[in-house]
Amino acid sequence: IRCMPSHDLPTSGDPVDDLRATLETKFAAALAQPDLLPSMVSAIRCDEDIAAAVDDVYDDTPIRQAIARVVGDDHPLLDTLTELMPALALYRASFRQGRALDGQLVDDVMSVVGAVTD
Repeated sequence: IRCMPSHDLPTSGDPVDDLRATLETKFAAALAQPDLLPSMVSAIRCDEDIAAAVDDVYDDTPIRQAIARVVGDDHPLLDTLTELMPALALYRASFRQGRALDGQLVDDVMSVVGAVTD
């Protein structure tokens, strides 16, 4: 867990394009290993050392920053939107056996983010 690769998030100058690219990267990683997230949840519940390792390496700050660049740092739903992406990936990897972690999910999340900015 501590050796899991971290992905540099894009910074093209266009916050919407950067968020879309971030979503695509994160969902592609989840699709490549659809059993990783559900297995990690089970392991966290059973082993304090694994839970500590996940706490050490998991940081949603980059994702939060990518979303904040689109909706604003003070948006009342920023924390919820930050949690939405990994929650949807976990749900779809767990209950849809990795299916639908594709471009449609990216479009769906981008629509939700766009809806809160209107």
